Amino acid sequence: MRVSLVLRELLLPVVSISALLLLMPLPGSAEPFRMMVNHGIGWSPAGDFKTPKECEQEAAAYALQHKAQAGCAPLSQVLRWQNEVQFQQVASSCAADARVQLVVKPGTKATILGTTQQRFDFDRCMAERGQAVENSK
Repeated sequence: MRVSLVLRELLLPVVSISALLLLMPLPGSAEPFRMMVNHGIGWSPAGDFKTPKECEQEAAAYALQHKAQAGCAPLSQVLRWQNEVQFQQVASSCAADARVQLVVKPGTKATILGTTQQRFDFDRCMAERGQAVENSK
């Protein structure tokens, strides 16, 4: 748990992933854990581990050795976070192309404000880029 406290202090400004790294499933979970590292240019994966303890130990050692931020999260949560980041990037690009106002909601949801044609263009852009969107008018 010492690693979690260190991570909480290091990652406080990075809200989107800091919450992710501190969310741990119940003990006994068979889900693998992914170590994520940040050298000041964004988060990237650095390895997968069978247990949270193995992952936390490696993350602590890595952070000290490389003077970088490091932490662990269940693999499913990392993949969900990466999917949300990708969705937001594509949605922002499509919103600019379709000239709609976009209100991104938690997860992969958004409210799209614009004409019927603009909303259609946004949905088409998202589909062409492999992103489904749940929108409300």
